[in-house]
Amino acid sequence: MKSLSRRIVGHAWLWLPALLALLMMLPRILSAQFGLMDDGVIAMNAENYKGVLFLTDFDLAGRFRPVYWQYYSGLYRLIGANPWIFYLLHAAMFTAIVALVILLVRRLGGNRMQAFIAGIVALSAGPVIENFYTLSKGEPLQTFFVLAGLLVIQSLAGSKTKWGRVLIFCASALMFVLASLVKETFVVMPAVGLAWVGLGWLLKRWPSAQVDMRLRAMLAAALFVAAVIFLAAALPTMTIRQSGNYATRYDLNIARLFESLIGWRAWFTRDFLFCLPLAALFAVQLFFRKPGPAPIAALDALVFLAAWLIVFLPWEFTVEYYLLMAAMGAAVFSGVVGGGWISQFPLLRPGWKAGTALLAAAACYLWLATLPNLWNNARLQLTIDRVNQQMVEFLAENVPANGTVMVNLSPGAEYLDELDYHLAYFYNRADIQVKIFQFQTPQNSADSVDYWLVTPAVVNKPVYSVRFGFLETAQQRANRLLVDFMAPAEAAFTGGYHQWIVRPLQPVCWILRSAGACQEGSRWISRLPLEYRWDIYHWRGNWAGQSRTGIVTLGGLWRLSQEDGTLREVQFGSGSEFPLAGDVNGDGQADLVLFDPAEGTWQFDTDLDGAADLSLVFPENGSSSWPLLGDWDGDGRDSPAVFEQMSKVWWFYDEGGHLLQTLTAGLAGDIPLAGDWNGDGRDTIGVYRPDSGEVDLENELTGPLSGVDFYAPTNSQPVAGHWAGLPLETLAFFSDGAWQPYYWNRDGEPVLQPEGFSLGATGDRPLAGRW
Repeated sequence: MKSLSRRIVGHAWLWLPALLALLMMLPRILSAQFGLMDDGVIAMNAENYKGVLFLTDFDLAGRFRPVYWQYYSGLYRLIGANPWIFYLLHAAMFTAIVALVILLVRRLGGNRMQAFIAGIVALSAGPVIENFYTLSKGEPLQTFFVLAGLLVIQSLAGSKTKWGRVLIFCASALMFVLASLVKETFVVMPAVGLAWVGLGWLLKRWPSAQVDMRLRAMLAAALFVAAVIFLAAALPTMTIRQSGNYATRYDLNIARLFESLIGWRAWFTRDFLFCLPLAALFAVQLFFRKPGPAPIAALDALVFLAAWLIVFLPWEFTVEYYLLMAAMGAAVFSGVVGGGWISQFPLLRPGWKAGTALLAAAACYLWLATLPNLWNNARLQLTIDRVNQQMVEFLAENVPANGTVMVNLSPGAEYLDELDYHLAYFYNRADIQVKIFQFQTPQNSADSVDYWLVTPAVVNKPVYSVRFGFLETAQQRANRLLVDFMAPAEAAFTGGYHQWIVRPLQPVCWILRSAGACQEGSRWISRLPLEYRWDIYHWRGNWAGQSRTGIVTLGGLWRLSQEDGTLREVQFGSGSEFPLAGDVNGDGQADLVLFDPAEGTWQFDTDLDGAADLSLVFPENGSSSWPLLGDWDGDGRDSPAVFEQMSKVWWFYDEGGHLLQTLTAGLAGDIPLAGDWNGDGRDTIGVYRPDSGEVDLENELTGPLSGVDFYAPTNSQPVAGHWAGLPLETLAFFSDGAWQPYYWNRDGEPVLQPEGFSLGATGDRPLAGRW
């Protein structure tokens, strides 16, 4: 008994990786939140499909993974909205997987050092954090069942009875069936089993191999039995809707495979680059026929690693968490090779000792360089989930009954549906409507708008890290457009820290020069600050403050949109004049204005009866003059201006026709604009270039108007107006009766274009005003 206790204590260090796995999960357990990536679907399915045993993916037709759904949604039905219990079970599963890797290496003939190294590498694998620091991923469950199945079937060699072997075979096949019913990618495992049989047959005469062909054949048979059972159960479901079938998202064309290979190469470089010097070290070991214990296990692990990379090549996404199974193959390979080198090192000649030590040192350095990335991933995931939860809690507490939340994200973004699910199932706020933000404004006099807008942002996110629901640069451009539309944010939730980003190849940049990671500006170790945030705005608006559309036909008929949605028609002019609209008498209502460039005359209809109430003449302007109206001095009344297209000279007048100032600005072919672009009560100028869609605006009556503030639709007619009912004016672009409003005066790109208007036809002149 004393000898047994000594052995247990003496070998306790072997299980240190499993203990460390439990400790790695402690920060996640202490900061447990449901995430905005799939976790809400767990609750939705748990509530909506109670009692359904074989639950398919209703959002991705054709998938069949009942064990996945029964595990996660079944847990939710059992324990409810308690994320810390989910993560406690995740911690247990992670610990079990690391322990299974250690046991598997020992069963494959590896020594304790080989098993220990394998456990350490499995513990620190790049895909670990996203798989275990988030919920809803199928990879942890699938990895557990596959490793358990591989470990169980290793017991065949020690079984002395026929029924014992049958029982072991069935238990292993059951583990593989469960793995297949977690995620369809299991279908690669029968191919792995065949490859292991072929490898064993090739190496069966190798003295160091110790190949058990019977065991390999039984393993391959168990994998095929599992695949057949999976296909028999899944095919009836997978053929229900072929057009939307999950499998149709696999793309086998060469271009797609090459593109995917580039993406996976980047992830391999980030997470598994240390395998390359280990492969060289293994080749040296084989050359000297001193690979240490269990050499064929290293080759088997390489087959396993390659298969779990290849299966994702045709898939449309390249994300790190898919590589958890590949990481376990890398762990076994690293343990067998690294531990084997340690055991054989004293037997090598001095020269080969130095060479292999350099390879081992390179592998250690490249493995150590992955640890800061692992640390960053953990901190980033915790930050994301904490800030996301704060945002959702704020909405649940502050949005009134039957309120609306707009999300400034692209259609199809996972955060969009997940926010809806989280509010409904985790906070009992199913009454809140969640929609995509399109700069929604009132559409008629009876309509008012009251909604909460949420928009995310991130700064200095690493390219290769845990998944986000948006792209940093695209979201920054979309968020810039909110400055003109929204009042200051009602609330903001922010998280951040200084990252440790290690580029392991940086020390050899004197050789690689400017290739890849050695590009100018990259550093070996950087401490860039990361910030992740949600801004929440409360937007209210009604029809009263908004400009309304109007058009003038070729015959001089003015058709003006009214508050009740009807059109007021006024015949003013013959159609040969240039029509404008503006508040020339300061009564808060738009007046009708005609300009005749040939005569330089202006006519003003201030009561909309079709007759001019005031006339002005500016004979110094030429026939190429383009008229404008604006409140140049901030007195609340619009007065004329003229842009002479040939000379690019602008002439500004007061209400009595007296010249205020002139300036030269713009480019040939510009269409002049006038509006209060910053809401300060004074109109200034701008230009639109129809061929390119360039818009350049100034907030003073000055030039040079040679730059670009943003890009708009090409070959359209711009119309300035208070389109959102805001103090500042923005532009709408008219083409063939269709109006596309812009609610911003700066560079950016909305996730969705605002909803447009319809009025008029080809050849009509567009106008805006409060009629």
